[in-house]
Amino acid sequence: MNLTQYKLLLKRLGLLTLIYTLCRVCFFIYNYSYFREASATSVLEAFVSGIRFDLSVIFMVNLPFTLLSLIPVTFITKSGYQKFLKILFLVVNTPLLFVNLVDIEFFRFTGKRSTYEHLAGLQKDILDQGTQLALNYWPVLLSGVILIAMIAWLYPKSKSVMNVRLKLYIAAPLLIGFLASNILLIRGGLQLKPLRPNHAFTLNPNILGNVVLNTPFSLIATSNIQPIQRVHFFSNQSELVRLIKKTKIKKAGSTKEKENVVILICESFGSEYSGLGNNYKGFTPFLDSLANQGVWMKNAYANGRTSIEALPSILASIPSLMSEPYITSAYQTNEVVGLGNILQKEGYHTSFFHGGKNGTMGFDVFAHNAGFAEYYGKNEYPDQDKDFDGNWGIFDEPFLQFFAHKLSTFKQPFASGLFTLSSHPPYTIPEQYKGKFPKGDLPIHECVAYSDNSIRKFFETAKKQPWYSNTLFIITADHTQMSSKPEYSNELGVFDVPMVLFHPSKKITVPNDERICQHADILPTVLDFLNIDNPKSNYFGTSIFSEKEEGYALTFSNGSYNLIKKRLVCLFKSGEQMPVF
Repeated sequence: MNLTQYKLLLKRLGLLTLIYTLCRVCFFIYNYSYFREASATSVLEAFVSGIRFDLSVIFMVNLPFTLLSLIPVTFITKSGYQKFLKILFLVVNTPLLFVNLVDIEFFRFTGKRSTYEHLAGLQKDILDQGTQLALNYWPVLLSGVILIAMIAWLYPKSKSVMNVRLKLYIAAPLLIGFLASNILLIRGGLQLKPLRPNHAFTLNPNILGNVVLNTPFSLIATSNIQPIQRVHFFSNQSELVRLIKKTKIKKAGSTKEKENVVILICESFGSEYSGLGNNYKGFTPFLDSLANQGVWMKNAYANGRTSIEALPSILASIPSLMSEPYITSAYQTNEVVGLGNILQKEGYHTSFFHGGKNGTMGFDVFAHNAGFAEYYGKNEYPDQDKDFDGNWGIFDEPFLQFFAHKLSTFKQPFASGLFTLSSHPPYTIPEQYKGKFPKGDLPIHECVAYSDNSIRKFFETAKKQPWYSNTLFIITADHTQMSSKPEYSNELGVFDVPMVLFHPSKKITVPNDERICQHADILPTVLDFLNIDNPKSNYFGTSIFSEKEEGYALTFSNGSYNLIKKRLVCLFKSGEQMPVF
């Protein structure tokens, strides 16, 4: 069987792969000052990882070229048809390679690979300023011309007559198999979610993600994402500076010893399900008892309504203020100064755990972006078949036990987060626990009680570990869920979540446990407790230990923003004039 047409196609697409790698080399060398802190191993890993993104975009945009190169008809051997294929190849790939080159220079202005929003926003300026841009950046234009000429010259030609008269029972499966492998390369592999730009940002330092990415992939991946409309809420710059001016605060930490940090994010644990502050028992007796031993913030709010919105708020103090979650938004490749990034520089071992399938809601990628170097999901759990809930991942009790023992293998100090799973639709609990917990009047209640009991058993195990007495625990929920209480069925109640701080060997005190606080406050609160200064200021969150700054919470739902403060709740639509307090 003659496979000349397949070999020729792979040579042509292989040429593109080499060209994309050459562009990556130029990008790295020209912008080396941004990456000089990276080790040689990390740089090599970035180049190798980048091939995955290159193949994805190459096979995506050249799919019509692929189909036209493999159609089983005799005229594809004709020189005229082969010239047509070459023209199509150049027409399709020239613009994409050119923007890849442009980004070598443009990266110095934006600090990130260009997105579709960049291209759309600059379209008019490029047309208006085309002449002066070409004159000032002529090396880019010249490089593009040379690159395209090089591709046209190196383009593999057909040197022999191709036998396309393959028998149908051979040709059909061969073509189907080849196209199936194309689809696999386009989605970037067999992982749960197709390849996204933020998958590139898992290396250390984080900025190496721009080396992994190529600009055509970034543009295509963000083309269907709605960007934020630029609005002006403040009349001038000085007014804005006045409102966000940093206030010096007294640090909460009392010793030079570095404390461990464990953040437990409980799936769907709305305050409604707790006995804290309510005139009923609730379904979280252990969390309630822990709150009585530590600090319970009575007015804590989630910044979003979904799990995918919670992680940026909690780990990086980025509240959900867009219709599109930050993790999948046009800004997903922006530099993130997360809690893990900061603590790694202080010598902390960082990790994040979630019992769901790896790739679920992009948790693994964002955790890496926020500086949590190691990720443990369903893939890393040792006995998946035994403890799988049949839907999302590993039941809470066994996964929390895995978490407790794994923490004991880490060098101290460490910072680790865990996202529970079981109190998620379809609300499944292990067989041996059915009928053991109160069912309540909502389907979620029994699962919340099971998860609360799983946390209790986690703490029983943790108490026996050497790291326990030197650890700050922060427990909160990602968001609320279904409601049966009128007092929680309102604009504030749907964001009302527990927030508890607990330390086994220290009495934690805050100036005011009734202050308004939010998920975005967790990062500055942890840094405050640890006596660590944040070199890159974060204006969305404030430490709950602050005596001078008034607490507040920001939420966004159905196109409306809520600013929650001590004596008022201000609701305003996107684009309206923001009130100044």
